[in-house]
Amino acid sequence: MKVKAIFYGILSEWVDEKEAEFELPEEATHGHLLKEIGLRFGSKMPERLWDRMKNDFCAPVLARTSTGTVQSGNSPLVENEQVTFLLMVGGG
Repeated sequence: MKVKAIFYGILSEWVDEKEAEFELPEEATHGHLLKEIGLRFGSKMPERLWDRMKNDFCAPVLARTSTGTVQSGNSPLVENEQVTFLLMVGGG
């Protein structure tokens, strides 16, 4: 199935793309998507952001789909899903 990842803010600068499409297996989960993000972009992201061993974000990154916030790597994805990734930063 095809899934699109959309990176906002500084995340798009670190991966050098605002959007990326991934071909994932049927019945794919958010964990499958994270693994593919790691393979394609993991080496471009700073260690404080991306855990290369776990294939997951270390920093507080919010992932949202059409059904809401992704709660875990086991969250299912659907064909043509768009997953947006936002780095949560404080400010004033």
